[in-house]
Amino acid sequence: MRRLIIEIMNFVRKHWLLLLVVLIGAIVRLVGIYPGFNAYHSDEPIFYGYTVDMVVNKTLDPIAYCYGSLVQLMHYISYRVFFIPISWLSYYFRHYDDLLLGLIHLPMTVVDSKRVFWEEIVGIRGVNALYWSRYITAVFSLGTIPVIYLVGKYLFNKKVGLIAAFFLAINYKSVVYAHLGLPDAYSAFFLVLAFLSAILVYQRQSSKYYVLAGIASALSFSVKYQFFSFFPLFLAHFLGSFEGKQLSLVKFFRKEAFISFFTIPFVFLLINPYVFVNFEKALGEIRSGTGRYGVGTFKLNLYPFSYLFHYDYGWPLCLAIILGILISFKNFLKQTLFLLSVVLPFYYMYTYYSHGAFFVRNMLVMTPFLIIFGSVALWTIFKKSNIVLILFCLLVAIIPAKNSIITTYYLTKPWNYVLLSDWMRDNYPKGDVLAAHPFDPPGREGDTKTEFYIGRNYSLAEHKVAGAKWALINFGWASDDFYLWLTCDPRSFKQCWNKPLLLMRNTYNGLAAEEIARYGVYYAVKPWQVPDSDLILSKIPQWPDVKMTDVKILPSLQLGPECNNVLNREWSEPIKVDPEHLYSITAKLRRDGDITNAQKDGFLRIDFYKDLPKTKDSLGMISSISERLSQKGTWLEVEMLERAPLGSRYLVISLQSDACKGETVYQVENIIVQNSLGPVEDVTTKPPYTKREVDLDIIYPNSYGGF
Repeated sequence: MRRLIIEIMNFVRKHWLLLLVVLIGAIVRLVGIYPGFNAYHSDEPIFYGYTVDMVVNKTLDPIAYCYGSLVQLMHYISYRVFFIPISWLSYYFRHYDDLLLGLIHLPMTVVDSKRVFWEEIVGIRGVNALYWSRYITAVFSLGTIPVIYLVGKYLFNKKVGLIAAFFLAINYKSVVYAHLGLPDAYSAFFLVLAFLSAILVYQRQSSKYYVLAGIASALSFSVKYQFFSFFPLFLAHFLGSFEGKQLSLVKFFRKEAFISFFTIPFVFLLINPYVFVNFEKALGEIRSGTGRYGVGTFKLNLYPFSYLFHYDYGWPLCLAIILGILISFKNFLKQTLFLLSVVLPFYYMYTYYSHGAFFVRNMLVMTPFLIIFGSVALWTIFKKSNIVLILFCLLVAIIPAKNSIITTYYLTKPWNYVLLSDWMRDNYPKGDVLAAHPFDPPGREGDTKTEFYIGRNYSLAEHKVAGAKWALINFGWASDDFYLWLTCDPRSFKQCWNKPLLLMRNTYNGLAAEEIARYGVYYAVKPWQVPDSDLILSKIPQWPDVKMTDVKILPSLQLGPECNNVLNREWSEPIKVDPEHLYSITAKLRRDGDITNAQKDGFLRIDFYKDLPKTKDSLGMISSISERLSQKGTWLEVEMLERAPLGSRYLVISLQSDACKGETVYQVENIIVQNSLGPVEDVTTKPPYTKREVDLDIIYPNSYGGF
């Protein structure tokens, strides 16, 4: 025992920096799993839900075959061996008094056992199993850190491995997906493990490592059917078959290679037998997945690289990676070839051959390999001074570390859905009409909801016409129309390398969302780094009935028939305004052309400016919009009330369309502007309003669904 303690202490002394890095990685991954992200990610039930079915039905059939079976198989083993027994022991411990009093009988009846299993063990709707899967995922995500350390060590040296482990420990997306029961963390772990085994094949040329490499490659392929682990294994065998500068066919065709070659399908078959048993179903699900990823697109998408640069890695680490690739090509050619044997096929497949990297979680698997390049750059430049090296590593890590810490911290907070539901249960006036998505709170008896989606009612003006007094916007779905920039090709590089925020804010959807947020009563939102359904409850403002005086009658405006397809907006001459006064704008709108009756489009917009606007995409200090035209050939009378904010000097009235095309013509006539006789109090300064600035990254997300 004493000898064991001494060996442990020696190991800790020798590897204390690596252990510290792993500890940092463990904190940001394990903290925040509960309550974590809400239970409504569409892909998670494929893993925890079907695994529970496997346990109940006593089968190893994963049911779903869109992914490999390895993740569910590991979940199944973990559930049966650890989580379910521990949960039963916990249940008996918590009900110890009931056991003594005889209220719980042992053994339980079949009916009682099933009831306890579904309600107490796996939890209502499988919520406990959901967290089991998330803890397993966090462990595998954490395990990638020491494995990438070994890769860096064997490819270069211990310092490179340690730097890479540190960057991976605090990597933003690695931390996010350590908190979700999805396959991406497993995919990264097993690919890095397979890559490490390929390096050992090259360096050791032993039958044992060939077999281990074959097993590791099969495991990697069994997560998401990704074949990237095959390339470094082949490269290791190919380079190891040279004698000097000559390729030896004897070495190339030696038995170890065939053993490794046949190990891969054998292990895959052991893990995934039901893929072949239910081959037609599996093939259909795989085809559906390739269709979703747009396999065969052959169109370069630069958005994934923009995302890495701005949000995941941050620009300092991206620059270090680029510099590291150049340094490695010059000084470490073979090591570079090994790394690129994984990186290049991946980015070809996901950013050109398909648009799979549109879903940025797929890029997680490449992060460890790119990080090694960045580590090589920092080590090469600053290797003469450990203090300077550490300092620059910390500076490069600031952006991802900040995002990771924010994510972990806010995942310890209750779900936004729960926060808003609790608030509305205690504060929302019963019987008031609420504009909301059918699945958003509240769900109390007697509460009335009107429609809230882009095809029907969306802005405050439209909700008001529909009879609503309140509006609840859920950016989990309201942001769907802002994803077009996530398919940035080289031709539109200048417009979409940076998120085209101004363009999105000028759309009807953006103007409506910001106007709703401006009149917020309760904000159940987390920072953009944290995946959750961000919810804002707003009260449609009721301005006081005050005396008005005519300011101006404006000439008619017309839009079309020619549109520029970017921002179709025609505006009036600017009107000087009195700050803090209430302004009433009435007008008649009409649309004629080839837009179908079913499509709402064409609206009036008012903006208050501090200075005269210079371009049509100029945003006001505040902007408000009318309801949209829903029919062609019919005049729509609109009335808008808005208070001029403090500091404003001009009011501009616009006619705007988001879908102007063909011969469509939009008109607005009888524009009458009225001004209150005196200042009007800002209703948002008093309850129930809680004036709050909303991060625009919540409204206009940086990635699909914020993931």
